[in-house]
Amino acid sequence: MNSKVESIVVYESSLPQFLDTIVRAAGAIYHDVRALSDAVEQSSYEDRVNQIRERYPNAYTAWTKEEDLHLSEKHRDGKTIDELAVIFQRQPNAIRSRLKKLESNE
Repeated sequence: MNSKVESIVVYESSLPQFLDTIVRAAGAIYHDVRALSDAVEQSSYEDRVNQIRERYPNAYTAWTKEEDLHLSEKHRDGKTIDELAVIFQRQPNAIRSRLKKLESNE
């Protein structure tokens, strides 16, 4: 391993300006890293949603009043959660959650 000693000489009179520059540089690096991290996180979320929508095209879309009425009707008719997931093209847990919400609003 090649060890090279590097040093910076800062005069006491220049120390406040030097520290200010270091703080600004660190802040800029932090914001760049944070932006990159947010972009990766957003991309991962979008990839996951797209993957789920391949199987359930209506996943993560808002429910309409008509869908709520239709869901309640089909559930009263005895359709299973899996059957409702196919009908509404949504994940089974989304069906369960929506039914629970609709029941609590009655």
